[in-house]
Amino acid sequence: MESEFAHERFLLQPQLIWSPDRRKVRRVAAYEGVEMKSGMAIGAVLVLALLACKQAPPAKKAPELKVSAQDLRSAYEANEAAADQKYKGKVLEVSGAITAIESDFSDEPVIRLYTGDLMGASARGLSKAEAAKLAKDQRIIIICTGNGELVGAPQLKDCRLP
Repeated sequence: MESEFAHERFLLQPQLIWSPDRRKVRRVAAYEGVEMKSGMAIGAVLVLALLACKQAPPAKKAPELKVSAQDLRSAYEANEAAADQKYKGKVLEVSGAITAIESDFSDEPVIRLYTGDLMGASARGLSKAEAAKLAKDQRIIIICTGNGELVGAPQLKDCRLP
């Protein structure tokens, strides 16, 4: 008889299975008629979880273009489509003065570079330790990947100090 709840048939349900000589009991998980040793199931889940979490660090590519934060903003203000074509997805060496060192919604550092407007260019990707060593009004060079523009402010990701 089918279960009242259709999703119940997909749940792993532990079962005890006797060996043929009835001397040992082993615990297995049954899944739609397929038996799996519980230790193997747990091991498989752990391996998959570790593989999903393990990410290679971003490759350190040499900058393709050098640009100031002000020139970057000017390019986006003049023609966003052309600026995206020139800068988005490219590794940039961006120079400018720091106007703010903040944290975003996930508590990751955001460095704001002076562009002549209120927002500034937003640079993300530095570690908290690297960001802690920076100071407001400091002139820096930072290597980032162009990430377009948001509400008039150029966006930079995967940033690192040279």
